[in-house]
Formats: sequence, C-alpha cells, structure tokens
Amino acid sequence: MNGEGVLSFASVSEIPEGDLTDEDVDRIAADLAANPVLSGRVISEDGTSLAVYIPLREKGDVNEVTAEVKDLLAVHTMLGGGDHYLAGLPLAQEKFGRDMFIQMALLAPLAGMLIFLLMLYFFRKLILVVAAMLVAMLSVVWTMGLLTGTGFTLHIMSSMIPIFLMPIAVLDSIHILSEFFEKYPQSRDRSTTLRTVYKELATPITFTSLTTAAAFASLALAPIPTVQVFGLLGCSAPGC
Repeated sequence: MNGEGVLSFASVSEIPEGDLTDEDVDRIAADLAANPVLSGRVISEDGTSLAVYIPLREKGDVNEVTAEVKDLLAVHTMLGGGDHYLAGLPLAQEKFGRDMFIQMALLAPLAGMLIFLLMLYFFRKLILVVAAMLVAMLSVVWTMGLLTGTGFTLHIMSSMIPIFLMPIAVLDSIHILSEFFEKYPQSRDRSTTLRTVYKELATPITFTSLTTAAAFASLALAPIPTVQVFGLLGCSAPGC
C-alpha cells in the first residue's frame, strides 16, 4: 500500500509540527467531521473514541501487524486510562481459522477412535477392524497429501475433510463384514462366504461409491473456491 492510497489526518487537515494545542485538535476533528469519507469513522460523534485503520498488503500479515500493534500499546500508555480494542475482518478470520484448526486436530482423532471402538464392539475381531480403519487412514492421508502436494492452501473447509472421509471410507467395509458374519455360520468356509458376499455386494457397493464421488464432485460447481477444492479432493479419496 503506497502513501497515495492512504487517508489520514494529514490528508484532510494541516497538521502542525510539534505538540498540538487544544485548538489544533478541535480544528482537525472538525475537518474530519466535514470529510464525507472519514466522518464518524475515525473519531466518534461524541468525541470519546478514535479508530486507527491499518491497511494490509496480504492477509497473512495480520499476525505480525497485530503483534507490533500490541507492542506499541504496551509501551505507549493511553491518556486517561482508556481501553483499546483490536478488530477487523482479517483478524476475525485468523482467530476463527486458528480455533477451527485446533478443534479439527482434536475432533478428527476422536472421530476415528469412536468409529474404531464401535466397529470393535460390533464385530469383536481386532484384525478386521484394524484393516477397515487402515482404509480410512489411507483415504485421509491420500487426500490431505494431494491437497498440500498440489499447492492448495489448507482452509477451514478443507480441514474438515478427515471428519467426512473417515465414516465414508469404512462404510463398504462395514457392509462386507456384516454380510460375512451373517453368512459365515451357514457354510463355515471363509473363502466360500467371501465369494458369496462379494457377489451380492459388488454392484451395490460400486454404485454407492460412484454416488458418493459424484456428490463430492458436484461441489466443484459451487462459486466458492474452498468448496470446489473440498469437493474435488473428496471425490478423489480412495476410500470412497
């Protein structure tokens, strides 16, 4: 941001050198009130609040700029013991995004653990449940690796990919395991039971996987870039 694109006190009023007198302050405030762009946005109408707007070259500069402002406020005490607040859309987005990522870092493992425990409770075979969970983990690692490998930024939307993929990735495994445990007592032969199960479920599982992939791919038509990335990466997951 160059100086020509910045509006300040000096843009609308003459600022004298040295210490300002009360008359100078009143004149500057009057000039600001008469300016249609800055009126009511820099100095409040009751004269008790002052706003300072800091332009950012890039959104990623918000943390560095915020830290510098806090350092300045810590050194320069406000007259009259007034309060100060930091606000703005980039700051709010950064705060929301940071909290969202922390929640995803906690909820994604918890979701995986819950799915694992439920499958272990229903099927009582650790090796079978671990195999199904490996498919889910492969889906998450593949998709998130593809996200970062292709150069896309990790947004709030894409951070939710593991939460969506883990239950979807184990669905086919659950169908197969359920049918296997239901039919196995009839033949007591694993190979025969597996062939029977796959013969019955091959077509339904194929169509459900294609339907899931098509649903994710349809998000690519949304006019929001983060949603488009979420949809395209979701339909590319091997577990779907």
